[in-house]
Amino acid sequence: MDKVVTVKRVVCITYYFPPLVGIASARAAAFSKHLADLGWGPVVVAPRAGHYHRAGAAIHPIALQGDKVGALVVRTRSVELSRMLRAGHALASGRELPRAEFTLQPVTTGSVMTRIRGFVREWLYVPDAQVGWIPFAARAAANALCDAPGRRVLFSSSGPFSAHFAARRVARRLNVPWVAEFRDPWTDDRSPNRARSRLRREVDRHLEREILRKADHVVVPTESMRRLLLDRLPGPATTEISVVRNGFEPTEVVAPPKGHEVMTLLYAGSVAAGENMGPVLSALDDVHRSHPGRFRLHVLGPGEGWEDTAHLSWLQLDGIVSPDDARQAMAGSSVLLLVQQHPAYWLAVPGKAYEYVGVRRPILAVIPRGSEMERIVSSHADARVVDLAATAELPAAMEDLLAEHRAGHLQGPRVQTSVTKPLLRLEQARELARIFERVGNQRTEAETPSV
Repeated sequence: MDKVVTVKRVVCITYYFPPLVGIASARAAAFSKHLADLGWGPVVVAPRAGHYHRAGAAIHPIALQGDKVGALVVRTRSVELSRMLRAGHALASGRELPRAEFTLQPVTTGSVMTRIRGFVREWLYVPDAQVGWIPFAARAAANALCDAPGRRVLFSSSGPFSAHFAARRVARRLNVPWVAEFRDPWTDDRSPNRARSRLRREVDRHLEREILRKADHVVVPTESMRRLLLDRLPGPATTEISVVRNGFEPTEVVAPPKGHEVMTLLYAGSVAAGENMGPVLSALDDVHRSHPGRFRLHVLGPGEGWEDTAHLSWLQLDGIVSPDDARQAMAGSSVLLLVQQHPAYWLAVPGKAYEYVGVRRPILAVIPRGSEMERIVSSHADARVVDLAATAELPAAMEDLLAEHRAGHLQGPRVQTSVTKPLLRLEQARELARIFERVGNQRTEAETPSV
C-alpha cells in the first residue's frame, strides 16, 4: 500500500516581509524557510508596496523570489492614508519621493496639519495605519486557504495589528484554526507609540480582547508579555498563550579588529521610539577624549535618532544594509552596543538583542536591570549591563573593554554555540510548528462527531 502523505499548509499574514527591511521582515522570511523545512508549506500574504523603509533587489535578493525563503509570496494592494499624506506633503513642498529604494524620513508640518494628522491617527487608524490593507490581505489569505489541500492553519503576525483583523475575517468565514502572534505589546501604557486618549485606549483594549478571545492560540516573544496577556484574557477563556522568541540566524565567525587596531563598536537597527541616544553619546565622547582614536562607533540603520552628531569624529553612520550584511558586520565588530532604556522594554526584547547574542561578541547593554532582556543577554552572551543613571558605569565598562581589546582578549567568540543554540530561529520555528500541529489536532478533534 502506498504511504499516505499529509499535506500541511500555513497561510501567514505579515505586513513586514522583504523587500521591507528590519528585524520583523528578516524574521518572517527566516521562519518561512524553516517552516517549509519542517513540513509546513507556507504561503505569505504581504503588501506589494508596504509603507516602510525598503530596499531594492540589489540589497534584498529575496525580495521577489519566494523560493529562496521556502514560501509562495502573495503580494496584495494596500490602501494607506499615511502614504497619501506623505505624498501630498512632498508635492506641496516640491520634493519627489523615491520609488524603488528609500528610507522614510520624518515629515515636518505646520500646526494645522499636525492637528489633522493627530486626528487621523487617533480615529481613522483603527486598529492602526494599515487598516486599509485588511480587505486585500483577507481576500488573498482566504484564496490561499481554499486552494490548499490537507491540513490548513492560518497565522497572523503583528504589528501592524491590522493583520489580526484580516485573519479574524478569514478564520470566521472558513472556520480554520488561527494562531495570532503579538510581536510587540499593543495596549500597554508604557509603550512610546501609544500616546492615545483615554477613549482610544479603551477602544484598543476592546479590540485586543477580541483577538485574544477569537484566536485558537496566541504567540508572544517574551514570558513577560505572556503573563500580561494571560491577565487580560476575557474569562472564562480557553485561548492558550505560548512564547516563541525572535531568535537569530547562525553567522560564520569573522575576525574582529586585532588588539593594535581601533576597537569597533556597532549599533544595528533603528533607534526605537522614546529612546534618547544623547546621554550615551555624551558618555562615549568623554571616553574618547581620554582615549582619542582608540574606538569607533558604526551605526547600521536609518538616520533618525542620530541627528546633530556630525561633530563626533568617532561616529560613522553607514545607513541601511541587508540582514546578511548586518550580521557579518556584527560578527566582525569588537563590541555590540545595545541601547533600550524605555520602560516598554520590561516587556519586550528587541530582535537585535537576539542577533547580537547569535554572533557571540561582547555586548555593551544600556538596558533595564532586572528585565527579561537582561536575563536573556546575560545568560546567553558576554553582556556588560550598565545603568546610565549611575554616571560612572558606562565609562568604566568602556575602559574595561578598551583594555581587554588592547590585550587581545576580545578577538575570539565569547561563548560556546551550545549556549546560544536554544535561541536559534530554527529552534523557535520548531516550537511554532508544534503549535500549528496542536491547534490543527484540537480543531479536528472538536469537529469529529462522537460515535
